[in-house]
Amino acid sequence: MNNNVIIRLLEGASIVERQGLHLIELPPSIYRPPVALRDTTPAMLSAAESLLHGSPTSSSLMSAVLRHDGAVGAGKWHRIVEILWRMAMIRQTLMFNQEPVATLTPISLSFHYTFREIDLEKEYVLSRFAYIHAVDGEMRLECPLGHAELLLHHPDSVAMIGHLAKPHSARDLSEKLQLDTETIQMMINFLLNLNAIDDSSATDSDPVLDPWEFHDLIFHSRSRLGRHSRPYGGTYPFKNILPDLPVIKPAMEGEVIMLLPPNISDIQRNDKSFTEVLESRASVRSQGTAPICLSQLSEFLYRTSRIKRLSADSTVCFRPSPGGGALHELEVYPIISHCEGLEPGAYHYRAADHALTFISGMKPAIKTLLDVAGVTATLQKHPQVFFGITARFQRVQLKYQSIAYSVILKNVGALYQTMYLVGTAMNLAPCALGGGHSDLFAQALGLNYYQETSVGEFVLGSRGSNNDQKYK
Repeated sequence: MNNNVIIRLLEGASIVERQGLHLIELPPSIYRPPVALRDTTPAMLSAAESLLHGSPTSSSLMSAVLRHDGAVGAGKWHRIVEILWRMAMIRQTLMFNQEPVATLTPISLSFHYTFREIDLEKEYVLSRFAYIHAVDGEMRLECPLGHAELLLHHPDSVAMIGHLAKPHSARDLSEKLQLDTETIQMMINFLLNLNAIDDSSATDSDPVLDPWEFHDLIFHSRSRLGRHSRPYGGTYPFKNILPDLPVIKPAMEGEVIMLLPPNISDIQRNDKSFTEVLESRASVRSQGTAPICLSQLSEFLYRTSRIKRLSADSTVCFRPSPGGGALHELEVYPIISHCEGLEPGAYHYRAADHALTFISGMKPAIKTLLDVAGVTATLQKHPQVFFGITARFQRVQLKYQSIAYSVILKNVGALYQTMYLVGTAMNLAPCALGGGHSDLFAQALGLNYYQETSVGEFVLGSRGSNNDQKYK
């Protein structure tokens, strides 16, 4: 281990005594089992305390234990430190001229540090998946290919990452930075252990990694356990800081059109069997000449998106589709091109009242939304009805950490399937779309992009006689 590297236990670690046994523990959110300090001596306990609060090097700790406890004690201490390394409980800070340069921190049990001798002439280049962002006044480098993160304390450590956008050797970097070659070699070690740099001479493509886009792999790794150390799940991070969003979106301005609820008993008697509906479900990309009518739209919305009931404290609700935490952050905006009994334009579905609020007529931005939907659905003209599905993001963000957007997308998928099944049962032409223009939608409907905008799109129409274009 380089003598310019100081080691500490992960932040939040503590040493506790239970039934005469000393344990090194970490908070439950860090997902590490405790490490027992067996047959400890005062020197070993002092060394462990130094890992909590001091700035020791590996060699200085070993020397201190060796002086007091001899070779036997040093051997015991060595085994304890090996366990701490194996359990990914040690973070390392690289020093230069008594100033911290960078700190390598494990973020999962899968991290295993390996020291490599770095050839001064070998060139490395930054991984296309690595990224830097500001955290608490310092720059943090992360990469979803690894199981650690790197805090960059020194201006030259940040500059080094910038230089590595192109292939550089340690010798090249030493000519451009104030850091000495030994420090640069250790930085390369840190980056290799983070999987944040690659050997620039390697030309083989990776058939597993090549198809991954940068943002997709970041989203996958950061919204699942395993490759980050952020708080995860229903932590309520903004409790008593931000007010809760009401379960029912406040009424939007505009004319309200009350919809006639369908007779569920009649539907239950006359509907196709569930198996028949499920087996015949398909994306229908052609719509009939005669448009869908208002009563069909009303039934479709009632069966897919209404609020069936509120909880006793009116903080969550229950709808035909499942929703994470019963928060039901999704809102449905029917954009009407052709619907018998309803004027063209944009509407908001009031799920608690089973009503529509008229928002806008066929202004250019609304027409453009229909243009985009028609092209995406490969229709020859505008879809009869285009549903913009939005999320009121804070409904989920106020409860969940790390998984908030992931939960929203799962809810969109559940609503898609509900819409498909109901549309199929009603003998309509349902079709989910693979994407949409969230900025355009927010502008067209007068929404704040960061507060509420589209996260899903669905088109619906009457079923025509020629339905050859189906994609299951």
